[in-house]
Amino acid sequence: MANETKNYLKIRSKFKYILFLILFFLSYPLAKILYGRKRNWLICERGNDAQDNGYIFYCYVLDNHKDINPVYIITKGAKEYKTVKAIGKVVEPKSFKHFLMVIGCPVKISSQLFGYSPWAQLALYFRRNKTKDIHVFLQHGVIKNTHEGLFGDVCKSLDLFVCGAKPEYDFISNEFHYKNNVPQYTGLARYDLLTDYITKDQIVFMPTWRASLVGMSDDVFVQSDFYKNWSSLIKNEDLIQCCKKNNLTIKFYLHYSLQKYSHLFKSNDVVKIVFFGEEVVQDLLKESRLLVTDFSSVYFDFGYMRKPVVHFQFDESTFNDEHYTKGYFDYRRDGFGDICLTVDETVDSIIKVIQNNFDVEEKYLKRMNANFVYRDNKNCERIYNRICELRDKK
Repeated sequence: MANETKNYLKIRSKFKYILFLILFFLSYPLAKILYGRKRNWLICERGNDAQDNGYIFYCYVLDNHKDINPVYIITKGAKEYKTVKAIGKVVEPKSFKHFLMVIGCPVKISSQLFGYSPWAQLALYFRRNKTKDIHVFLQHGVIKNTHEGLFGDVCKSLDLFVCGAKPEYDFISNEFHYKNNVPQYTGLARYDLLTDYITKDQIVFMPTWRASLVGMSDDVFVQSDFYKNWSSLIKNEDLIQCCKKNNLTIKFYLHYSLQKYSHLFKSNDVVKIVFFGEEVVQDLLKESRLLVTDFSSVYFDFGYMRKPVVHFQFDESTFNDEHYTKGYFDYRRDGFGDICLTVDETVDSIIKVIQNNFDVEEKYLKRMNANFVYRDNKNCERIYNRICELRDKK
């Protein structure tokens, strides 16, 4: 019975893909007539937000290049919808207009890989087939591990793979099988806004996701090591008392994929649980004096700002087994802060940073500086220029 079900799902998937191809090619002439001019650029993140590299780059194009017609993909239900619509053009995800624009626009840009695609079948088509259009992957963070799903022989349509750090660029160029200068070290778009900020008496906790946790029921989630460790950390009495003594607050923000479990973590006198849409992630990073994370690549943002980091890696020995193959980055050799395996170690490291007035240790500062060649607020400009070069060649 299980094999029959799998075969049925495969057949149905192939059938849907064939139907999609028919619709794609029937719509192609109309799409090109309506949206095929070189000035039409389609930009997005996940389709329900406007906080990251996609939105930052969209604003840059609007403000600096009036000859370009950028359109941002965002649902009407998104918190940022009115803000985006007030400054420029938007399109509703999965609408017929969105479908035509994805086919017709000569430049397609997203912080998520092929994230501008309204349907999985369209994203699959772009992955498999080289097209005449420009496909840009802005990324939503610095890549430090091996992602076979991002390899050039898989993502055949990618024309520009933006890199945010110099070692990352070297790694992707050498290991991800791309040709014709597809990977480019330009710096991430959002880094343009990381040099101008005012910190608050605030610490931010940002753990990343775990594949094994996605889709769990609440009852099962609270039995996980992830919940038990992070919940214990934010309730630790030594940490709470130290923060109170120094007038510090802690903002706790779960990864997007685990946001449905945010309500299971409880706020207290020091710790505030932040839900998706309540605050802009980049603002949390800029305002905070210390980042506590596990394996999330947001520590690169903190490294760019030369602010201290503490890594709470209670599942260090098993994390990579269910996620990605380890790449060039070794936390003990390359990391920007202490590696802690227990709650007590993590609390001790946090208190040490607080007592040192949030200064970054020299060894970590050297590592931060080695990662970022560009600190000139011209990342969006470099990305824009590279897109124009690619567009003008086609």
